Amino acid sequence: MAIAIPFFQQLTGMNVIIFYALVLFRTIGFGSNASLMASMITGGFNALATFVSIFTVDKVGRRKLFLEGGA
Repeated sequence: MAIAIPFFQQLTGMNVIIFYALVLFRTIGFGSNASLMASMITGGFNALATFVSIFTVDKVGRRKLFLEGGA
């Protein structure tokens, strides 16, 4: 698990999207202000999803979620 979790995180590409969000949004045609706002919205949804996942792990249990995610 110590190797698999970071591997799948890198494999999904979410780190690239978050790190280069501003550049990605400019590349697809957003202006400067719009790309900054879209980047902030993406980060906000990421933070919201983190809190939802924290409460889900507390409710369901870590082991069950790891087994489902691994499958």
